[in-house]
Amino acid sequence: SQVKPPALSPARLHVFLRMPFYRVVGGRDSGGIVVREGQDLKSKASDGRLEVDAVVEQKELSSNRLSYVLLKGNGPQQGWVSLKLKGANLLEPCTADGEQLAVPRQLKPACEVSVRLKSQPEKRLRSINAFRASTRSKKDKDSFNARVDLRLGGELYGLPLPHAPEEFMTSPEFGSAWLTRAFHAAGTMRETNSVTKISSWKRLHVGGSGPKCLFSVEYAEPDEELDTTFFSKHPWPLEDNAEQRFMECGFYLFGDVPGGEVNFNVFVSQYVNFPSPKYYFADMNRESTEYICINGAIDFPAADKTSFGPYEVLPPIRKAQDWRLGREVHEYYFAIFKRLGQCFGQSKADGLGPNLANTEWEPTREPAGGIAGLKREPGLAKECCRIFTEVYPQLFPKGMPKDKEWLSRFQAHMDEIAVNSHVIAEYMKMDPKYIGHCHANGNVDNAWFWRNGEGLLEAGLLDWGQFGPVDFGSMVSMALNAGDGAQIAQCDDKLCQVFADAYDSSGAPALDQAELVLRFRLEMMMQCEKSLMSSMQFMSKAGQEIFSKMTCYEHEPTWDQQGHGMFGFVILHSKLVLMYYRLDEYWKTWKQFCQRPDIKPKYQSVHGIKT
Repeated sequence: SQVKPPALSPARLHVFLRMPFYRVVGGRDSGGIVVREGQDLKSKASDGRLEVDAVVEQKELSSNRLSYVLLKGNGPQQGWVSLKLKGANLLEPCTADGEQLAVPRQLKPACEVSVRLKSQPEKRLRSINAFRASTRSKKDKDSFNARVDLRLGGELYGLPLPHAPEEFMTSPEFGSAWLTRAFHAAGTMRETNSVTKISSWKRLHVGGSGPKCLFSVEYAEPDEELDTTFFSKHPWPLEDNAEQRFMECGFYLFGDVPGGEVNFNVFVSQYVNFPSPKYYFADMNRESTEYICINGAIDFPAADKTSFGPYEVLPPIRKAQDWRLGREVHEYYFAIFKRLGQCFGQSKADGLGPNLANTEWEPTREPAGGIAGLKREPGLAKECCRIFTEVYPQLFPKGMPKDKEWLSRFQAHMDEIAVNSHVIAEYMKMDPKYIGHCHANGNVDNAWFWRNGEGLLEAGLLDWGQFGPVDFGSMVSMALNAGDGAQIAQCDDKLCQVFADAYDSSGAPALDQAELVLRFRLEMMMQCEKSLMSSMQFMSKAGQEIFSKMTCYEHEPTWDQQGHGMFGFVILHSKLVLMYYRLDEYWKTWKQFCQRPDIKPKYQSVHGIKT
């Protein structure tokens, strides 16, 4: 029988928060709200009501019930009250003085904080097709390097583009004078204002697509609408990482990463109805592949900060280290899927602005041989399962390495998925209802998080490379490629519900939630079988030097030392653990899918016999 995954932690309000204060807003027509002596709604009512505008401090919170101490106003000095009644707020979070909590600008929807003093440029980036290398040969790489050396200006605004953060910050051609020209050209700063000084800057080594720069500026005229600290993105200089520059900007291995982000910032960001870093300037040149994106920086907390109030940004999340979030990690996934649903829905409801349709968006690069080339031979699972049965059993759930019945089913099922992977991939792209413009890499390290006044986790999305049309399945696999398999096993249907609810709020044509769950599970099975290929490298001699030292999956010294180098292993581990807990349910979904009239003729058994 199928093993049950560990339970999710109970939903908790105000986790990680300093104990908040509340102001009474309900009961205006009845002299205040009812106070009871105990948590139970049937407990004895206190004498008198807690009157409107009274301010209380939280002692305890259990679901919708609040135990309080009165700080200001009229009513019982202590007791239990309900936060909501029939969906309406009876109390709202506030400051200790009863003032409304202020929401920082970086936590407001991008459409509310965007400033565009000029219309968007009429020019568009050229298509990547004229410049995309068809092979990884030395000839193509030499040709690419020669194009990079041309140092051509941006195609949207015509300004020169800096070679690297160091040139950007220190060269007379760039610096504060260039920033003034750039912000004026983009219409994100008034023509009467200027950047007078770069007061500080540092190159950041985060992510793999190129160097970043964090810098602060001063203005001739201080303006509350303008950020003073910025984050800029640049491609790899050839002298730093020529291979990665070619793969991302010449061969476009991962799709149009730089162009997607430039186009999103310039043409779409001002319409997004949730938080995204405020846009100031972006441009690129397809031929020389120079590009730059400048956004307001997210105010992440100091490393030693451990207590967070409402609307305070939580610490950034390390790439592919979702396990550090503990049993609350599903809350982060819910927050992400809410934003993905909003974005997907906006694109289907024509809510992402007039330029979405007349801007060229590149999908992720098709696999060699097209979708048909995704079909694989069976037999991979049997050898690859040694990674958890023999080589590193300590890195997987306790019962998984010795569960022979599950192992037998898993190997057989993965073989069947292998010979039908192309059927799944084709299905994901057949129905345009489930393809929309969205963030194509919405995992937790491409977001920032905070808790709102009610203690619920919220998210903003950053790093919009590859933005463009994406099918729901691909969106899911990219958002959860480093996810916690045990947690995903408990909430896949709930994630689809969160996505659907957010999608529906945009006014887009309705989606079938059962169909979303189907696509979620098909994608995860396909990605699990695909990830098995990577297990051989982790069982190699070089891999054993790393993973054999880990006493458990959460072995911090290894994570701290390897960093991004753990990414591939995390993808494999996540999918294997998910299948350990949910294989039987997912397989039931698969067999039902195979009986569909449009799928049944395409289905193949492991031995190639149509059924």
